[in-house]
Amino acid sequence: MKYRHYPWLLSSLILSPTSFSQSDISANEVNELETIVVTSQRLQRPWRELASNMNYLDETDIERLALQDLDQVLSTVPNVTLQALAGDYNYIQMRGMPRNLEQATVGVYIDGIPYNNLYELNPSLLNIKSIEVIRGPQANLFGRNVRDGVITITTAEPESQAQGKVSMSWAELNQQQLSAHYSTPLTQALSSQISANWIERDGTVKNTTLNNDLDPLKQIQINNAWYWQASDAVKLKLILNHTDKNSGAYPYVNGELTYSNSDELSADNNVNNDFNQKNDNATIQMDWLWSADWLFSAIANYADGTVDARFDADFSALDMGYVDTWLEQRDSYYEFRLASQNNSSLTWLFGLSYSLNRDANRTQTLTKVPYGDTLIEATLDTQGQLEQKSYVAYADATWKVSEHWQIQGGVRYLDEQFSGQHYFNNPLYPMPTAITQGHQQVTDSEILKKFAVNYLMDANHSFFVGYGEGYLSGGATWVAEQTDAQLMRTGIGVPYAPELSGTAELGYKYQAPKQGIFADVTLFYSALENYQHAYADAYGLNRIASVKQVSSQGVEFNLRQQLNQWWQWAASFGVNSSEIDAIDGFSDPMIKVAVGTRLPNTAKNTGHISINYKNDIAQQWQMDATLSLDHTGETLFDLTGQTKQAAYQLMNVNMVFQHDSDWRLSVFAKNLLDKRYQQVRVQYPGINIVNYGMPRQVGIALSKSF
Repeated sequence: MKYRHYPWLLSSLILSPTSFSQSDISANEVNELETIVVTSQRLQRPWRELASNMNYLDETDIERLALQDLDQVLSTVPNVTLQALAGDYNYIQMRGMPRNLEQATVGVYIDGIPYNNLYELNPSLLNIKSIEVIRGPQANLFGRNVRDGVITITTAEPESQAQGKVSMSWAELNQQQLSAHYSTPLTQALSSQISANWIERDGTVKNTTLNNDLDPLKQIQINNAWYWQASDAVKLKLILNHTDKNSGAYPYVNGELTYSNSDELSADNNVNNDFNQKNDNATIQMDWLWSADWLFSAIANYADGTVDARFDADFSALDMGYVDTWLEQRDSYYEFRLASQNNSSLTWLFGLSYSLNRDANRTQTLTKVPYGDTLIEATLDTQGQLEQKSYVAYADATWKVSEHWQIQGGVRYLDEQFSGQHYFNNPLYPMPTAITQGHQQVTDSEILKKFAVNYLMDANHSFFVGYGEGYLSGGATWVAEQTDAQLMRTGIGVPYAPELSGTAELGYKYQAPKQGIFADVTLFYSALENYQHAYADAYGLNRIASVKQVSSQGVEFNLRQQLNQWWQWAASFGVNSSEIDAIDGFSDPMIKVAVGTRLPNTAKNTGHISINYKNDIAQQWQMDATLSLDHTGETLFDLTGQTKQAAYQLMNVNMVFQHDSDWRLSVFAKNLLDKRYQQVRVQYPGINIVNYGMPRQVGIALSKSF
């Protein structure tokens, strides 16, 4: 592997807002951060004792960088990208590893609950206490679909006194946002809090045919939580979440056109694209301090999500049809966990979990096909009733062999059962008949392992080496029908096999509290067996090919330094070499794939630089200003390497003026230079379409705490 970006890396010896948050150079505050509860490890661990690469953001980091949702957070994290496209799936990719057609390869957990819906992986940030991004498989700590890593989001709990906050903001694209939070103790043992966020803005792509926007946004989010301290040993929590999102879908533009910075994006669609999503989530959690040495935790969760969407089938002004989609996803999740609480040389974690994911989905496509001088209308109907059951047992142990050496070992056993009932009606392809249907089942079980060694050289330096195995479930897609060797339709969804990965890491961490420095660097190698690559063949039929092995190797670097009581600077950088190692299953002559081909949709390198200045500017007034630059390296959009986005940088500014602890005025700019950069590029027969990232948004925000 060749690192041609080392000069950029070495010139960036500055601190990362993705390591630890530190407002003052006080050694006492640094020591407090050292004992932070790391929820992504399911046990309380000091940062330097984690035998994994992890990035951490708290409320201060989020406010300083004016981060509003998860994709903005991940732009500050090395070797992580998130596709945020209106009305489409949110794919998260880590370390250059490939994404899956219909499953998340990175687990997103909010207050301990897994979010499996690909439409929900870019949540807005509301009442956030911390966000932790941990790379590499976590087979010993979490359930299924954490092949490449885990992101844990923890919301803040009520304080001992009633408090609240109201925020309003205005920005370009006619964006208006109103947020409110209030928490209060109701009795000595019972407290409650409620948070709400409303946002509305225009779209980023003008539809010149219908004189409207392809992707306007209206969203409301409400979170309500109740906390009951039943006794000194028992604590119960009830969390209720509701999200209602209305937006356009697929804001694609003509891929043959070139857009310069600040150019207005436009498209010609004769259909009004709509995307309406509702999600309701209810969670009950219990923590029982069983004894001085053991904590028993139980979680029960039910989630109900629906999508009602329509979009132009041909992405043009031609009257060639439209697509209607109805999705229903109902998920249940239960987990029981027993963790040791003492400070002995051996700590344990045992867990059992069960998840049931049920989808009832349907798509109807009204299409018009040219036949001579006329158009033939046809309605295509696809339906799928899918069910996935997962049973997981896991254990993890950390043994403090001596003052300097720690050994971690873990194992996970899982058993999965997938079943799908499919219905396809395609009068344009009646082989063997227009209507086909069928049922399929897939079962699988796997044992996954994790092992790591951590050497704590002294109070400042630590080293770790580890290996973990990751897994992604097998099953079948409901949107594409399988055909046999004679191109006859089979009535079942295109199946995909499980994917198994292994990741090795070698890391170093450095902390110097008196100098206000935190730094870490990690080398990694990940190999994925049986990668399930989705593509369209020469006949336009959807296929999934098994690629025998892909791999990625690279480095991640974070550094934070408090220069003095006013200035802090930060940087992070990641580079990866992601490519195909061995091919098995690709026989389509239309798909040119070879060993050494780079995997698509993930940047070769990412970086983040920020500098922060904080000081009193007048009596009772304080200024907190942050300038940041996000770098995204070259990204390929297909396996042939013919379509790609060149490297680009986005500049962001946030100036906060704080009056005592009550009033707060923020002036911010996202993508200050108004860069035009491609997120997604798709080549269909006769259609080349592109989605661009968010344009510039300059705005102000005003908040009042009470």
